[in-house]
Amino acid sequence: MGGRIPLDTFLALVLFAFTTSITPGPNNMMLFASGVNFGFRRTIPHMFGIGAGFFSLLIGVDLGLGALLHTMPWSIRC
Repeated sequence: MGGRIPLDTFLALVLFAFTTSITPGPNNMMLFASGVNFGFRRTIPHMFGIGAGFFSLLIGVDLGLGALLHTMPWSIRC
C-alpha cells in the first residue's frame, strides 16, 4: 500500500483543497460566527480543529476508504 499518486490526481486534490478552503461553506461561516461571538483568540482552537478534520478527510480519501466501504457495505451497518 502507499506509493506515489499520479500527478493529475495530486493536482486535482490540491485544487479541491484550495477551493474548499476559501469558499464560504459551513466551516467558514462557523468560524465567522465564533470570531464575532468569542474573539479571535478563543476561535483559534476551532480553526485548528477544522484544519485537522479536513486533513483527516483528505487522508481517508487518499487511502481509498470510500472504495473499502463500498465493497464491504456490511461494515457500516448498525
